[in-house]
Amino acid sequence: MTVGYVSKGDKQSGFNDSGCHGGCTASCNRCSGCGGDTLDLGHRSSGCGSCYDHSHCVSWPATVADRAALYCSTSYGTVSAVDQVPNTQNWDTGVNVVCTFSSIDMSQFTTGGQFNDQLGFANFTSSSWRQAKNDYCIMAANIDSTECQGWFNTFGTAACQTDVNQCANTSYNTAKLNVCNTPANIITPSCITTIDNIMKSGLQSEQTAASGMVDAYCQANPNATQCGCYNVTTYGSLCLNDDTKKTIAGCRNIYADYESYQGIANALIANKFCTSDDCMSKAWMSNAQFLPAARAPATTCPNIQACIQDFRGANFNQSQVSAECKNTLNLGGGTPSTTTPGPPAAGLPDASSSASSSASVVEGFKFGDTVISTRQAEFGGGGVCLLCCCCCSMFMILAIA
Repeated sequence: MTVGYVSKGDKQSGFNDSGCHGGCTASCNRCSGCGGDTLDLGHRSSGCGSCYDHSHCVSWPATVADRAALYCSTSYGTVSAVDQVPNTQNWDTGVNVVCTFSSIDMSQFTTGGQFNDQLGFANFTSSSWRQAKNDYCIMAANIDSTECQGWFNTFGTAACQTDVNQCANTSYNTAKLNVCNTPANIITPSCITTIDNIMKSGLQSEQTAASGMVDAYCQANPNATQCGCYNVTTYGSLCLNDDTKKTIAGCRNIYADYESYQGIANALIANKFCTSDDCMSKAWMSNAQFLPAARAPATTCPNIQACIQDFRGANFNQSQVSAECKNTLNLGGGTPSTTTPGPPAAGLPDASSSASSSASVVEGFKFGDTVISTRQAEFGGGGVCLLCCCCCSMFMILAIA
């Protein structure tokens, strides 16, 4: 049979006289079916129990179009094949006529932002109706629709344990990553938002794929504004010291802010994410840039970020920067602060593992690779999180000393 969306089938013909339920009357003709022919759709046993009305027996049409007109609900979509399939019910060894659709008009199966499952399951096999919803919802034009959001929400739920046909075969995040998986699509606001949300709370497999996509795009497009945070967290102090990096997105902001302050490179190395406004404001807070790696929602760096705001608010005049901020950023040069970052959040690697983790996450990724989600939800795993924990009280003590 042709691959597509298969109708449930309608019993059209019986080839023997076995098992007439309730007997047949003269008005209902005989118990047996049409023999080598078939019965016109909708006229089997009309008002006559299990009998066949032979006045509606017809020859099997020669063309798909003629068969479809006779047996299929052509208003639901495009019919690609019409086949006779043996019916194996013990009381009627006839045939079913099965219609295969190459496409379905899903607008007829949606009502009020929901899929009409009653109509879908009534007309198609369970697996075909599930596949029709999956195929419809992974399309870029449909993926964010209300009915598809509801369908994706069934992924991995308890209902899947008893009937897989009640559930989507992928998560929204994974489906969206596959839509975003081109250089042109990845920088759209919708895709950036999805990637950043995945970095905060997606499945590990989704975070791995998203990291690979961001790495592939930003390595090829370092001047793209969406890559500012990626560049800062990837290159760190090279944004100040490497002439090939000073002018790329993210790095040029770091360079403009800090290039005249000796010792700032130490703060950049220890707190690359937290030192960058591209990361904190544009990636973390507003989804205007890519989050380059997994970062748990609760992981913030308020003390150093407040210090940076103090620094920027001083209009780059060192004398106006508070003592604790100078110490935090090591603006005066000399021996850098010995403040030790706090422990990593649960389930996240510490900063020392960032280089090796980043390399393993993105290795071998190419745009166009299919993203596949796993059913095991793992919070925050599989990525890189640069933790920026500073202690204000310690800074105050050191500043007074």
